[in-house]
Amino acid sequence: MPALKLADAVYSGSGTSAPTERIEWQEGFTDKQRTSEFCESTDPAGHFESSSSQGHQEYQDRLRCIALRQEGQEKAEIATAIGRSTKFVQTWWNKDPKTIPKPPGVHEYLKTEFWRDIQIVRGFAKGLGVYEDALPATEWIDNMADGQGFKDGGARLKYDKEGRMRPNGSQYSKDGLLAGRLPKLDKVVQRLLSEQNIDDRVLKRPGMLWYPDGTSQAIPHRHEAWTALMSFGAPRILTIDNHPVLLRDGDLIVFGTQRHGVPKMCNEGGSMEDYGGRMSVVFFFMPTGQQASGSSPWKAIHDDAPSRKMVAMQTDAQLGSAAELATLRADPSGKGASLAQLVALGFSEESSLHVLKAVAFDVEKAVEILLSGLADHDLAGLGSVESLDRSAQVALLCERLAALQLQKSKTSAAVVAAAEEESDESLALRLQFEEEGQAGGDTTDWEERAILEQLQELQSLEEQGGANESLEAQFASYEQILDANDAEDWDGRGDLMVRHWRREHLQIEQQEPCTVYSVGAGSQQHEKNFFELLSLHSVRVLYDLRPSPEHLRNWLSPESLEKSCKTRGLHYRHEAL
Repeated sequence: MPALKLADAVYSGSGTSAPTERIEWQEGFTDKQRTSEFCESTDPAGHFESSSSQGHQEYQDRLRCIALRQEGQEKAEIATAIGRSTKFVQTWWNKDPKTIPKPPGVHEYLKTEFWRDIQIVRGFAKGLGVYEDALPATEWIDNMADGQGFKDGGARLKYDKEGRMRPNGSQYSKDGLLAGRLPKLDKVVQRLLSEQNIDDRVLKRPGMLWYPDGTSQAIPHRHEAWTALMSFGAPRILTIDNHPVLLRDGDLIVFGTQRHGVPKMCNEGGSMEDYGGRMSVVFFFMPTGQQASGSSPWKAIHDDAPSRKMVAMQTDAQLGSAAELATLRADPSGKGASLAQLVALGFSEESSLHVLKAVAFDVEKAVEILLSGLADHDLAGLGSVESLDRSAQVALLCERLAALQLQKSKTSAAVVAAAEEESDESLALRLQFEEEGQAGGDTTDWEERAILEQLQELQSLEEQGGANESLEAQFASYEQILDANDAEDWDGRGDLMVRHWRREHLQIEQQEPCTVYSVGAGSQQHEKNFFELLSLHSVRVLYDLRPSPEHLRNWLSPESLEKSCKTRGLHYRHEAL
């Protein structure tokens, strides 16, 4: 079927008889006031095509031709699906995607595999109280406004008239989204990673953004990856290629290179300051694997239906545990040996496998967790028993020790009772207990000894706590040095200080002294002499402050200077004054 366009879906709900919401919002960059009407019953959901410009549309359709041909579609079918002529299809469908030229207006830094259609999933995590749970439990930091360079995609800070960094009004989580801190959100994230099949493709720690009221915003921008965004709290507009999509509590949207942003907004007749808060959880992931081959990124041109891949994933999820156990049983020398050790100690295969996966198949840590009774708890965010509070560890171990002693007393009572009766059955029971005791001691003795040893170790650690404080301070100092070194690692695109963690670790007082030179360059100057002068003074960075050098067609043009600097290992930046 022909591709469904986001613009058509966004505006198709207007004029409905169902209850609607009228929202006033400001366009990004222009601050133009707009009013849009939304209706929850007609909110767009599913797969949609969207492009920022005619050039972007042209480029996407070229890539679609190749993808659909790889899926086995004929020329006429492709032409119908993308709304183009067969001549257009004939021109592009046999080419390699990486050789497809980008039309004017399409960003050069965007790779071919980053392009895809939009998917909107309504009510994905609706009504779970995620916003109320996460907001007070998170440390929020003011977010500074930045924009991307058209040529290289580097982020550049935005400044006000006084030269100060301009805040966006939104805030972000200092540590991002950490597993184990927000249980309600953890469950939603696990479902997202599974259903979208992106668990092994997320680029970095997921981010969390908070928009306290209607004055908060995110300037329209793009990403060099695919994005999965979940929205929680009050309904909030997300503009996709300047089309307003109202995301409600628990909605999920997945998109590629489309330009998007969060505008200032309020209910019609209301004020932005009084509008409710909203939080977004953002995952950046790479389009690798099956999802990036063939027509998978172009879902808008197909009917929505469960794919073979999703059916297979659901089947695998049901059969995965049994298959994993069978695989480990057949591997007595590898990870299967770890499982066999725990089973030999009397633990079930299912519990042993669950704990081993949580601790990366470390047998000692697995035994600690199983002994302490933690196997019945959710171990998704638990690396080992050491992550618990020390007093909690002691309490759990003591509880297990008491249970073992109770079990031992009941067993002894049963043996005594059997000895008094001296029937054949009781005699056999007594002999069985004696035989087991001779073979390896009481079945609970080894567990009691292990618990007592662990309790002794915890007590020793507590006594050494004072000595460890100085060691921890030393490690913290090392970590701060490493963080500062990481902050200096920069690819040269955009502004170095655009990210908060760099601003935290890099201050002007910490930097080595440097010399700033001012040099003029006229049309009569030779290129060789110019760069020899820079080399003589060990210049490594060249800032071009000329207001309008674009008209030049010699070596002094910005394009030529940038290439010349690159070949000589210099960093070049044109910043017109």
